This record gives sequence, C-alpha cells and structure tokens, in this order.
Amino acid sequence: MSDSLPPREPVLRGDRAYTFRVTFICLAVGVIIAAVVALILLSLRQPLTTNPNGSVVWTLGVFMVPAAGLASITILAWSVFYLPLALARRQRVVLDPQVWPMTGAVAIGILVIVGFMAAILLGLI
Repeated sequence: MSDSLPPREPVLRGDRAYTFRVTFICLAVGVIIAAVVALILLSLRQPLTTNPNGSVVWTLGVFMVPAAGLASITILAWSVFYLPLALARRQRVVLDPQVWPMTGAVAIGILVIVGFMAAILLGLI
C-alpha cells in the first residue's frame, strides 16, 4: 500500500534567528543607501519660479523632492524584500516564511512613522 503513494517532500522550516538578523542588517544597509541617494537628489532641488509675465518656469529640479521620496522607498523595499532572499539563497539558508516579509514591512512602517514624527517635531513639515 505504501508503494502506491508518491514520496512526500520534506517540510521546509526556516531559520527564524537568521531571518531576523539578515532582515535588520539588510534594512540598515538600505537605510544608508537610501539616505545617501535622497541627500544627493535633494541637493539638486530648485523651487518653482515665475516669469515677470506670471508663467511658471518648470525645471528638472522641481521634481527632485518626489524623486528622492520615490527612490528612497524603492531602495528600502529592495533592501527588505529582495536582499534578504538573495543573501539567504547564497548561504543556502531558508528564511522563516512566517516572519520574513512581515518583519521587514513592519520595520519600514516604523521607520516611516518615526521619520515623519521627527520631521514634524523639527519643523521640517
């Protein structure tokens, strides 16, 4: 009777401690890269100006604040959702599927909330 059943594949369980460690290390790397890219883009910003006749002068520099935000979000998402997988694959470790994506998403959410609160308290926004 057991000969007719196909062999069952083993259940893969991830390494939870490694998952937390690699997620937060990758997040730290992403925060550093995102900060550098955002500061470079923000240094290129220019305010909207008008001509004497009242028309707005559009330059590439007026789009640098949204570009910095978009680049930072993209880098942080890459660092939390792709980089840990690449490192785990390279080291042949299985990330714990119960904590891996959620841990990175919650950590990014906390960073965004803390960043906004700091910007409000410092009077930047």
